[in-house]
Amino acid sequence: MANLIDIKDLSVKDIDDLIEIAKDIISNKEKYAKKCDGKKLATLFFEPSTRTRLSFEAAMLELGGSVLGFSSASSSSTAKGESVADTIRVVGCYADIIAMRHPKEGAPLVASEKSIVPIINAGDGGHNHPTQTLTDLLTIKSEKGTFNNLTIGLCGDLKFGRTVHSLITAMSRYDNIKFYGYTNTSADNKLLNLDYSVNIYTTDKILAVLMTCIYSSHPWHLKFKKMGDKIFIEKMPNSEIDKVTVNESDNTSTIYDDKNINSYKNLNIEATLINEFIKEQIIDKENGEPYPNASPNPLNDEDDEDDENVEHLGYIYRLWNLEGTKILVRSQVHAYQVVYDEEKSEEDNEEKEEQEEKSEESEEKEESEEEKEKKKKYKFINIFALNEFDKNSYLNKESNLGASILKKEIKNNYLKLAKWGKLSY
Repeated sequence: MANLIDIKDLSVKDIDDLIEIAKDIISNKEKYAKKCDGKKLATLFFEPSTRTRLSFEAAMLELGGSVLGFSSASSSSTAKGESVADTIRVVGCYADIIAMRHPKEGAPLVASEKSIVPIINAGDGGHNHPTQTLTDLLTIKSEKGTFNNLTIGLCGDLKFGRTVHSLITAMSRYDNIKFYGYTNTSADNKLLNLDYSVNIYTTDKILAVLMTCIYSSHPWHLKFKKMGDKIFIEKMPNSEIDKVTVNESDNTSTIYDDKNINSYKNLNIEATLINEFIKEQIIDKENGEPYPNASPNPLNDEDDEDDENVEHLGYIYRLWNLEGTKILVRSQVHAYQVVYDEEKSEEDNEEKEEQEEKSEESEEKEESEEEKEKKKKYKFINIFALNEFDKNSYLNKESNLGASILKKEIKNNYLKLAKWGKLSY
């Protein structure tokens, strides 16, 4: 008995064969009008659906079969407390095959283990939707004629969209496939390159936290989302990752009363704001130039006069290959600085002196500018400010004031300094 729970249940050959059969059905409907004569399909939709449920029922009727089932959990015995396993066992006695949708991920797989008839997954939570993927594959094959050497754009909820997860999994088995996604769930709404060869996606802040959090006296709220063979490490809604922490490695003086001006939460907010203000003051916005070849800020609107206040913050994507595990990290960049390759300058000195003797003055000047441009490099910069102090340092009059404060702050905030070091790496 064959179930269709995950698109990976089908081999590449299986998919190709199904696509050919589907194309033949479209061209020769009469040929298949009685293929399912006497067969019954049960559509068990524990989650509301219109297009998917009706497409299953219409397809079965077109093939000469009949349909039974329910369109929501409230209209089934599960509303009275019956388990999914019991429902599946009972319906299996009335139908030859079951198409099931459920809001919980993995429910169709559990159902397949209890069922006496084949189960088709019509969507389970944010996990899989293999039949929708087969429809998408049929469209791609009809329009493009191949599944290889394609660049595919994905729009919408890429994080929880089950259709996206299944399609990426299916297309990743073909040659030279690239995915680009526009996500409506991300604040920056940027174009994200979903290279299927990458295994783990995260941000520089999360990666820095993971490298230091075992020594932290405060919890970090992270979530790990698995999509096919990929893992996305993200922050929880209540996570403090975007804030600058204080006394993270010293919980003896932490105050959790939010009404107190020196509470942990209020000091975090204060430190975060100071860091933002320091960055804005240091970066030269009037005389600075945009980074060459950088993509434009997606939040910037040339027709909006207020857009001059949009934060000057950029992102670069870094890829690490750790013994076959590829990690793509989105990293923040506050500014950049132009530097010159001095080693290259020294190596070119002799050649330049020889050329100067043979060249005209105008040619020498033009060549000098070209050489200078070749030596130009760009260094990315992150800006942070360690702004706290421990009042007890001032009470020790015998100690050197500056050294005492620095020593205490490094001790209380060495995790913050470690994270900043990782962010700037």
